[in-house]
Amino acid sequence: MLNVGVVGGFKCSKKIYKIAEKDDVDFVIHVGDVSDGLGKGYRGHEYEIVIHDGLTLIKWLVSSYPKSAKPTFMISGNHDIWPYKQTGLDIVESLCEKRNDLYYLGRNYGRIKTDELEIAIHHPNKASAQTFGYDLQKFVKILKKFGKYQLTFLGNFHKACMLVIDERVGYLVPTLKSTDEYFITRGLTDSIGAWEVEIESLKGKIVRITSQYFDFRDKTNEEDYKEIYKWLEKKSKDEKIVKIGKRKIIYSHRL
Repeated sequence: MLNVGVVGGFKCSKKIYKIAEKDDVDFVIHVGDVSDGLGKGYRGHEYEIVIHDGLTLIKWLVSSYPKSAKPTFMISGNHDIWPYKQTGLDIVESLCEKRNDLYYLGRNYGRIKTDELEIAIHHPNKASAQTFGYDLQKFVKILKKFGKYQLTFLGNFHKACMLVIDERVGYLVPTLKSTDEYFITRGLTDSIGAWEVEIESLKGKIVRITSQYFDFRDKTNEEDYKEIYKWLEKKSKDEKIVKIGKRKIIYSHRL
């Protein structure tokens, strides 16, 4: 029996990890967009974010991403990869290097192999799905060419859906980011929440699967960035001490 929690999006609620620990999941999967990037992803994106440099963004994620006794396996999504394409800095890889509870799988794709089964994780570089089933079926069949995956989790579509496709099971993983102007102005709908999936397999085949969906629509709002402002304000006031000989020097970012 394998029990996993599955999340997506950069606004990752600590409540989800509390649920994961309470339900004793084996591990958590993050399907990408751990951050919102550094702007320049689409026209006007730079005006929707707060942090505009990579080092500060990584420090914020290291400090604020929920800490848990349950390990989390992550891939980079398109928002995380935009800075990589511009500067060579992979936000998620850098985050995982600084945390011992987070494990980096790669950009856009990842694979997890357990004693029970193989799991494919993918963050398609594609706009939000207008229909739930079509894109899910398509990508599950495409990923079939690259491995014997019994279970597939797809990010980036901001939808929640589960389908059985032949002997494989596929999920669209919702986001944890509140609805933004990009979705509203394009008439797109999104699902805000997370999955918990319990899988029972026999000889490499899924024989029973139980899905629990957690709806977080009322847990996020347009003030998602408030905690970032608080972190930046606190960071600017932090004082550090270094001793040089007998002299104590206090230094900080503020004036």
